Formats: sequence, structure tokens, C-alpha cells
Amino acid sequence: MIHAVYIIHQVSGVCVLYNKYGTIEFNEDLIAGFLTALKDFSKEVTGGKGHIKVLDMVIYNIHLVFKGGILIAAASDKRDSKEIAQNKLELLLDEFLKRYGEALESWSGDVRVFRDFNNFVDEILQKGKIAEVPREIPLLKLYEKDYNKEQKILKKGATLDNRILEQENIKREWLNKRLPRQVVSQGLINDEEYKIAHLCNGFSDVNEIAEKVGKNVEYIQEVINKLDRLEMIKMIQV
Repeated sequence: MIHAVYIIHQVSGVCVLYNKYGTIEFNEDLIAGFLTALKDFSKEVTGGKGHIKVLDMVIYNIHLVFKGGILIAAASDKRDSKEIAQNKLELLLDEFLKRYGEALESWSGDVRVFRDFNNFVDEILQKGKIAEVPREIPLLKLYEKDYNKEQKILKKGATLDNRILEQENIKREWLNKRLPRQVVSQGLINDEEYKIAHLCNGFSDVNEIAEKVGKNVEYIQEVINKLDRLEMIKMIQV
């Protein structure tokens, strides 16, 4: 989900429009100042030839689009399509400049003039759901019962980030469970595959697991396929 989107006037650093759809949000004044400074920094270090487009914030991404003195930023889940999110934000920026470009030249600082753009943002972003794409995630069967229990506790569609878990007083102690070491001593899997098996927690896809262990995606996929054949994991769609 795209949790929040901010439209920022770069010269003044004022957030002229803010739409919230999920649980991740920031202080409007702080995020406006930070991202405006970041935009200027990226321009400086690249000699004006490049911009930062996505900030990886570990449990979510911040997407950035710059044009015509306007910055649009949005916080989205890691599972969301970066390409779709970026494309829709660019579309929003183009439409915003088309509607308000002339008005911005003599803008007095009254953000109320942009209010009618809220509905267009809702429509284009489908109230935050536009970049959601189904993914297959490996889940170790050892974790299945606890994983399903956690899913029932959290409200439908909620993002399983640490903040929500704290709010719901949920602890993932079940992730400390381990397969019996006999699966290694008997030669079913090796030590590295044993480690990878426990990263199949229902929250990380093949690409994310590959990043965590420092291996290429093709190798991780082979391990996942092997664990699947051994019926140690199941693939779930999120």
C-alpha cells in the first residue's frame, strides 16, 4: 500500500497537499524540509544530471518525483511495485503542474487553492492500493500455525511492520523456532540451506532473502525449490 503522499512546494518547503491511506506517515513540515534538502543534495553531487528516486527505509520505501519546482513524495510498502508507484506519482505531478502551473508563479502561500486535487490523487492511487501486486512468499511449515494466528490478529490488509506489531502488542517469538538439526546430519539439506529455510517466514520473497544472505536470486530460488520438494515450506500469496 502507498501509505501517504506529499506534494511539496520546493522553494518555500511547504507541503501543499497531503493524503493518508495507511499507517506510515511523517510530520509534514519535517518531511518537506528533509526531502527538499535531499533533492538539492542529489542535484549537487550529480552535477544536476540525476536525482534520487527511491529511498530504502528498511521496512518501507519513499518514492520521490521532482519537476517544475514541485516535489511529490510517497511512502509505500516494500512489497509494492516500485515501477507502478513511480509511474503514478509522475502522472500526478504532470497533472498538478498542468492545473496549477500558472497559479504557482504568483502563489501567496494559501494551500486551500489545491484542495480540489485531493480527489484526483485518490482516484489515481486508488486510495493507496494502486501499486499492490500479488507476490508468492515462502513460508516454513514450522511457522505456519503461528503465522496464520498473527494474520487473524492484525486487521485485514494491514502492513506487518514493527510499528503495527508494537501497537497490537504482538511479538514474533515463534520465529525463534528451529527445524531439528537431523535434517542436516541426515543430509537432507546443508547448513546454508538450513539457514535459508528459517528466512522463509512469510514476509520475505526470494529477492529479499537473497539480499539478506548475500547470494544471487537464482541460487536462492534453487534452494526454495528444494525445500518445497522436501515439503518443508509452502508458497503463499500476499
